[in-house]
Amino acid sequence: MTNVYWLNDSGISNTGSSLDPAAFGYPAVDSGFSASYDFAMAALVGLVPQVNANYELDKNLNRIPQGQLVPRHFRDHEYEFYGQDQWRIKPNFTFTYGLRYSILQPPL
Repeated sequence: MTNVYWLNDSGISNTGSSLDPAAFGYPAVDSGFSASYDFAMAALVGLVPQVNANYELDKNLNRIPQGQLVPRHFRDHEYEFYGQDQWRIKPNFTFTYGLRYSILQPPL
């Protein structure tokens, strides 16, 4: 990622560095164009002052190499009970009822 704001002098132009035209007797870069010059010059020469990465650690805090899958071992403890019954009150009226009990824990 090219981000010239992470450089030591927070940029290239008007700092006297080797990529600054004013350091070699050329006219200084206008302050309104400074950021545009800095990003273009950093991209042109291939400066990479900022690198982003995500690191995964195992349970012993050892780094897992990039590209390797993170080992996952989950266990679920889920239990459920259900009971149901019917009671015919009249020939054309049936009362049905049930009871459900669930235990759902987060994965370990």
